[in-house]
Amino acid sequence: MIKKLFFAVTLLISINYSFAAIDALAAGDPPVLSNFRIENSNPNRVYFDSSEPITVSSTTGFIISGKTITNVVVNSGQSTGHYFTVSNPFTFWDNNTIRYEGGSNLADADSNPLYAFTLEYIKNYIDEPAATSNTLYVATNGSDSNSGTSIDSPYLTIQKALSMARAGTTIYVRAGLYRVSNWVSMPSVGTSTSPLKIIGYKSTPGDINSNYYNYVYGSIAPDLDDSEMPVFERLSSSTGIFTAERGDDYIIFKNIQAREASSFVRSIYASNIIVENSNFKEAGDGGGDGSGIELIGSTTGEEYDISNYRIKNCVVINSGMANLDIKGNHNLIENVRTYCDNTRDAYSADGVSDYYINISGSNNIVRNSKAQRRNGVATAASGHGIGVKAGERSGFKHSYYNLFEKNYVIACNEGYYTRNTYADYNVFKDCEVDGLGVGVGTSYGVNGNGMVFYTDSKYNVAERMYIHDTKAAIVFDNNHYEVLSESDNIENMIKNSIITNCYWAIKYSSDGSNNSPTLKNNKIYNNTFDNVVDFYYQDGTFSSISGNEFKNNILNSVGKTESLSGWTFDHNDFYNSSALGSNVLNENPQMDTNFMPSNEALKSGIPLTSVVFDKDRVKRNATNPTIGALEIAAPTVGSVSPNTTICSGENATLVASGGTSYLWNSGETTDSITVSPTETTTYIVTVSDDQGNSDSHEVTVTVDQPPSVNLGDDLTICSGEEVTLTATGEGDFTWSTGETTPSITVSPTETTTYTVTASNSCAADATDELVITVNESPSLTTTGDVTICEGESVDLTATSNGSLSWNTGETTPTITVSPTETTTYTVTSTLGACPVSEDIVVTVNPAPSVTASDDVTICSGEEVTLTATGTGNFTWNTGETSPSITVSPTETTTYTVTAGNSCASDVTDEVIVTVNESPSLTTSGDVTICEGQSIDLTATSNGNVEWNTGETMPTITVSPTETTTYTVTSTLGACPVSQDIVVTVNQTPSVTASDDLTICSGEEVILTATGKG
Repeated sequence: MIKKLFFAVTLLISINYSFAAIDALAAGDPPVLSNFRIENSNPNRVYFDSSEPITVSSTTGFIISGKTITNVVVNSGQSTGHYFTVSNPFTFWDNNTIRYEGGSNLADADSNPLYAFTLEYIKNYIDEPAATSNTLYVATNGSDSNSGTSIDSPYLTIQKALSMARAGTTIYVRAGLYRVSNWVSMPSVGTSTSPLKIIGYKSTPGDINSNYYNYVYGSIAPDLDDSEMPVFERLSSSTGIFTAERGDDYIIFKNIQAREASSFVRSIYASNIIVENSNFKEAGDGGGDGSGIELIGSTTGEEYDISNYRIKNCVVINSGMANLDIKGNHNLIENVRTYCDNTRDAYSADGVSDYYINISGSNNIVRNSKAQRRNGVATAASGHGIGVKAGERSGFKHSYYNLFEKNYVIACNEGYYTRNTYADYNVFKDCEVDGLGVGVGTSYGVNGNGMVFYTDSKYNVAERMYIHDTKAAIVFDNNHYEVLSESDNIENMIKNSIITNCYWAIKYSSDGSNNSPTLKNNKIYNNTFDNVVDFYYQDGTFSSISGNEFKNNILNSVGKTESLSGWTFDHNDFYNSSALGSNVLNENPQMDTNFMPSNEALKSGIPLTSVVFDKDRVKRNATNPTIGALEIAAPTVGSVSPNTTICSGENATLVASGGTSYLWNSGETTDSITVSPTETTTYIVTVSDDQGNSDSHEVTVTVDQPPSVNLGDDLTICSGEEVTLTATGEGDFTWSTGETTPSITVSPTETTTYTVTASNSCAADATDELVITVNESPSLTTTGDVTICEGESVDLTATSNGSLSWNTGETTPTITVSPTETTTYTVTSTLGACPVSEDIVVTVNPAPSVTASDDVTICSGEEVTLTATGTGNFTWNTGETSPSITVSPTETTTYTVTAGNSCASDVTDEVIVTVNESPSLTTSGDVTICEGQSIDLTATSNGNVEWNTGETMPTITVSPTETTTYTVTSTLGACPVSQDIVVTVNQTPSVTASDDLTICSGEEVILTATGKG
């Protein structure tokens, strides 16, 4: 089977490439497809929109991952509501993409064919299965001897709740700290329609709608807050948290946190697992070998056999091996943030994670996600950002058609990568890499790389990328340890991207092994390169470099110091770029764009279809937009020193530069001023040059106060209660519990002293303490809810070690009640200042009663509804059990209804339906006469006959002058019936012609006839 992605790129000349079919497009803009989606109402369809109305009858070339397309339907004349149908329906668990390999007859009204696309994500809007079974609760103040079935009687451990789970169970876990000594194994109870759900909550189930966790770049990652969501923590360095084995499918985790474990969520051979809105920090067993979320599929040959993981809105921090390591097919990672703050020995001496988001397998999607390392520019030890790694030498796995879109990588050694044999046909688009390089020359991204294609990964595409401040932008790397017998880096493409502020635009790298790496037929099309020190660099030996193409690119301020072979340059544009050595770059601007040296590169990738003109509004191509563009930056006069922080009482010197005169908002006119604000203040300086131009710049001086802290008054609580302690003041807070948030929630079991320390760099630490006195709460048990019959009495009993008081006013342990209606009784037990209360509901069932409808008379053939009112369960003598029944008897009939319950004997009532006979009636039927004629109309009946003319004879004679309807009614007792007779009157024919006329030969005249007939 031939696997391929279809790439359509129109250059300024017509070329055929072996990489894929690239056809010239017809005049006009081609139709673009977008917004692929699965709606809950029609799970057999994939809906999509088009940029304009389209026609199509062939599904050729369209491939939906994991599905077979059976048909395509177009919403004629519209740009929305088109859809593909598939042979088997999608479910809530599915994660899919669609690709186009060419060959469809889809076109717009002007016969422009489809604008080719690589891979697109199909949004799944199918509803999550609702809970179908029991609900269980877990809380830090619970007990595994509790029932676990209410929020007031929770279990203490998640293990106990899981042991009681079945298909459709939802387990709610309250915020707090839970320590586990062994892996928490998932039960094999979930199904597609009744999954197992584990959901954290803060105070009330359902009260968490977003992820509270926020990491600010450059800072140390804050600890997980167990007052916001539950936190699971290991007791052993080799222990993880949640594990799912083969068969432990259909599990949903939401609002869960974990820290300090070998792994947090690990699945081995299970499928259909969802992790949402959850946070995980510091995975590893002490030696660094641990991943935050690790989902591992078994394989048959070179394919994985698990699928449908979904990781959404999660944060994973400081994992030793990988923050996310996903091995399987059809998985979705969306809105996931992965960080390494260099504060622990995660994997290497630098304390960094090795991989941030790593995929192995096919048809996976990674979108809107981030990989970010703290502290400086990328280095060789900064780890791998986001990409696909097709296993190792011990077991390479097919890793095809994975989609990476709208992701962001900061300060990693590799921004995005395709790695190892079988890492083919993958697509990266609308992604950004920031190596955080600063200054000029070699300081651009010490070792960071933008997009890395490893040898033996083929047919991959990177499009609409924004790569900046890295050491190398595009890297072709030979690593013979991670390939099979081949070492070819072929047929990869990067297109329509922005590359700026890099040391090398293109780098070849070989580890010097003898596996004869080759670099051939790679494509670099339609990109903008801006401010690149050296266009290319070769590190190591390749046996062959050939057939590579560099076409239709813009290069602004790009240098070149080494010769380049094996590449074809065509229709590129160079300005302010050096041309040294052999095979020099062409300096002739072939597209007449007149670039200026001060132009800045566009700060993000642009969809190819939207870039029609260059900056001078010259259309780039008569048939199709082709290339990214530069924008002119507005001139700026001067600059000011960066924002700074001081302690209260200190001075700061602010410096402006780049002008001939300066004016501060404080009134000073020197280029520098010294300030000593007492609170955070923003200063504004206006910088002017000798040409009369000026700009204003702001600099903020943040003032830190000496540390201070106040906890407020001591507190008294009852045992089992929670209380929130809040520290106010200045500085960073550290509690005696180890927490570092301003507020903590505690539930001490005995009188406890809590201490908080405030610290910053401005003065000595400050402390305060608060004593929580814990009074014992009484125990209280009751007889529970009860049901009685009307008129009965019942004893209600409460057992307690405190003083009792009922809402009836009684104070004895047992009271006797005889309510006339359902009533709630409340008993309160008080021990010292600590009361507890419980409710007992006494349900009162009344004796049965029934009243049926009044007797009724109907005509034969009619229906009537009979209704019973009262109390109890109703049963009619027809066998029906509803309060109302509809009957149509043919003779007078008695209907009986019985009401019964357990409180008294059954009671009955009856209703008589009297049936009167309806008369028979036949007529002579409709008739047609001529104007002036008479006609006899006859009615035959066993009742009394009356015509709408007032006559009461069976036969009447009529002479209507126009078509007329006659109605005859027959009455027998109280039952009338009626019929209509229509007499149609035809008019007598008449005609009058025009008057006589005289005309000349050759003239025309109009003759008119009027009359009837």
